[in-house]
Amino acid sequence: EIIQKTALILSTKQICTPESWNLVNKSNKKKAECRDIGGPLYWQTYEPILDDIWELQNTKLSSNNPDLLADCGLFPKIIKLRWRIYFGKNKSKRLQNILMHTTSVTGSQIAQNIHQFTQKENQYPELGSFTKIEVIEKIRDIDGKVVKTIYHDLESDKNYKIPLEFPGPVMAKEKIFEFRVHWPGKLYHLTTPEIYNEQIPRIIDTGINFFYDEFSPYVDNIVRRSFAAGVTNFIALSVDFKSTEKSLALAKSYPKTILPTVGVHPTKATEEEFSEEIKEQYRAFIEDNIQDIIAIGEIGLDLHKCEANTLENQTNWFKFFLYLAPEYNLPLIIHEREALTEMTEILSDFYQQHPDYPIQINCFNGDEACVSTYTSINSNIYFSISGLICSENRNDTLMQALVTIPIERIVIGSDAPYLIPYSMAKPFPKRNEPGFLPHVLVQIAAVLNTDHNQLAEQILENTRTLFSLEPTPYHGIRSDLVQEEIIYENPQIIEQERYKQSKSKQHKVKIMLKDDEEVFTYNMHGFMKKYIVSTKEKTLLEVVAESLTAQQFLEKVQQLSMREIPINAYVKKSN
Repeated sequence: EIIQKTALILSTKQICTPESWNLVNKSNKKKAECRDIGGPLYWQTYEPILDDIWELQNTKLSSNNPDLLADCGLFPKIIKLRWRIYFGKNKSKRLQNILMHTTSVTGSQIAQNIHQFTQKENQYPELGSFTKIEVIEKIRDIDGKVVKTIYHDLESDKNYKIPLEFPGPVMAKEKIFEFRVHWPGKLYHLTTPEIYNEQIPRIIDTGINFFYDEFSPYVDNIVRRSFAAGVTNFIALSVDFKSTEKSLALAKSYPKTILPTVGVHPTKATEEEFSEEIKEQYRAFIEDNIQDIIAIGEIGLDLHKCEANTLENQTNWFKFFLYLAPEYNLPLIIHEREALTEMTEILSDFYQQHPDYPIQINCFNGDEACVSTYTSINSNIYFSISGLICSENRNDTLMQALVTIPIERIVIGSDAPYLIPYSMAKPFPKRNEPGFLPHVLVQIAAVLNTDHNQLAEQILENTRTLFSLEPTPYHGIRSDLVQEEIIYENPQIIEQERYKQSKSKQHKVKIMLKDDEEVFTYNMHGFMKKYIVSTKEKTLLEVVAESLTAQQFLEKVQQLSMREIPINAYVKKSN
């Protein structure tokens, strides 16, 4: 019955009119792009039937009656999975696996397929297993040129389907899905606690200040380093309208990976005018971007950094967002410093109207009494633990409080670029990053006297529950070939120097090479460093550089007295 209904639909229904179809052809657009004309009408009417069709691949019908299915425009169908692996010095290889006679595949099936197919190659043992997979979406202009690339987090339970083509509608014969796959190991240079072995636990950062200017030039590097350390998603905090816009812009570039919030921080309360016009601006922003926004925050009260005469402004903004959140079913991220009495009164009133509403206390730094106060207000309050737990001069009270927090209410956040976890190996980095959260995880596990892997699973489940996050594929197995701990000091210094040089107004400097001189390029933490060497030295370096760590390579630079080529210079051979 399904087959007959579908055959009738596919053969008689023309969502696109001949006139509109001809117009599309004249404008040189791809046929698939015509789905925008009348597409929503089609889905509203026939999606239930198509869902049944996509399930046919799992029935006997698909194997016993392939000709009948082919007559209906359903089979044979092909899904191609493509991804790239990187190995050695600036070398990569594209892999592809073809799924025959299928019209859809789930995210978890894609992840399993990519993992097994890569391992099947058996040529790249240093890769280990992926930590994160992203779906590549290429935005094209009317001429078919790629104008923007967006990376979507692969979702475990989502069905990735062969698209419809118009007129018809009929299913396309094949669909190519491209992925960006992140692997732990040499490529992304980890810094992880010594207790970490082959398994890299998964972490979601529940609070990072991505809007700071010092992060802006390096976001992609920070995200990739974090993936390698097992940190796969980031909740981007906002403190005012400008930072809210920045967080959303980042989320558009990293869909479902960077998750934006909306809010006015108490330290910004006096800078944002509390007027009906500004409040309506925030409300409109949320309504326009509700599909992207993950939470309201960071909002709250602060009598530590702020003067007491600002409390009225702080309270006004706090209450506005506090009662706005339930209108859009968004959890709350709250900041509180030395204002527990005022906070308790406001939250108690709030919970009388909204029982069990999910709230996160950001960067919790209170004592046992503070935990008791919050948990007595409501049991659905979560506590975000940061790098403060790793600071010897500040963590005694926090450690005593930590053991009184129900384990089902613990989440962790970096608050980067602040709150470096000082349990890391020295020298310490110049700023905090989400990739350092493994040190926070291990410290929490030590305080609670529990296994850090089991704790990571519990915290991950807590975070998903708090923010209603969908599961995404993750493995996080590190290769046995990569066990040494590599600090982040060098990448951050290189990033800052590169950024300063790129902003420099100096003109390009010409460097003349002698007859026996060559340029050797080395990939150091994702940056291409260029050096002037002799022809003999270049031959040697091309052989050994791939096996050297960044530190060993720098030692080789000193040993051979290699000259680095500045970013504002270009080289030319002398005649």
